[in-house]
Amino acid sequence: MPYLIAAVVVLSVFCGLNLLLMLAMVRRLREHTQKLAELAGSGGGGGRLPVVGSTIGHFDVLTIDHEAVSRYMLEPDTVVGFFSPGCEPCRTSLPEFVEHVRALPGGRDRALAVVVGTDGSDAMAGELAQVTRVIVEDHGGPVATAFGVTAFPTFCLLGGGHAIAAAGFGLSALTDPIAV
Repeated sequence: MPYLIAAVVVLSVFCGLNLLLMLAMVRRLREHTQKLAELAGSGGGGGRLPVVGSTIGHFDVLTIDHEAVSRYMLEPDTVVGFFSPGCEPCRTSLPEFVEHVRALPGGRDRALAVVVGTDGSDAMAGELAQVTRVIVEDHGGPVATAFGVTAFPTFCLLGGGHAIAAAGFGLSALTDPIAV
């Protein structure tokens, strides 16, 4: 009988210790989840998302096909994607963006892709040019500055009055489908 009592006491101590460690781990996971949410909200690594509801700034640029594009040429419900050639998440989300743009009503006129960074941008711009207008610019270029984009990939959906209706680091952030 004393062995049974000792075994129950030892097992109870282990269960209590396990419970305490589990609660500490849950607390740490909550702290990390909150920190990750803060980083995602700031774009991670100092980058930030464009502010939903803000009006995009003025810009006048040429696409890689020498087509003029300005803020005034972008209609409501236009999807704009910002990519960087050295960004692995950008390369991962590129095929999804291409498929999304192919499915848009209005075709090329309802989408714009901006490749930020000229080193190695040819392949990325070439793939995007098959379905949309493409602008290649240096970091701090006029289009990224007009939208307030500092992290990649970033996707925006324009609303009326040249305001940003939705923005996110993934296409899933554009929850409102294009309404024509």
